[in-house]
Amino acid sequence: MASMALPETLAYKLHAWRQAGVLHQYDEEGFDATSWLAVHAGMHHWPDRSDPAFGAPAPDASAAWLRQRRQNLVDVVAMLPTHGEYLDKILRR
Repeated sequence: MASMALPETLAYKLHAWRQAGVLHQYDEEGFDATSWLAVHAGMHHWPDRSDPAFGAPAPDASAAWLRQRRQNLVDVVAMLPTHGEYLDKILRR
């Protein structure tokens, strides 16, 4: 088995990962990107370089995005009923 040639699709997928850290997905594939990342990490297969398209954003831009994301979550949660209110509604207490 070890001498068997890799299918072209798998060879391409491995090449994309090794060259730039790209987790290429085919339609209707059994593994999603998270599963492939777990496989690579578990086998200690790391890309030779990162994809330049994923350049690190400035720290202040990241912090601003996280603050906005937090506020969005706070706003959505504020619209939800409390646990007790929800139980009262569904149980008609």
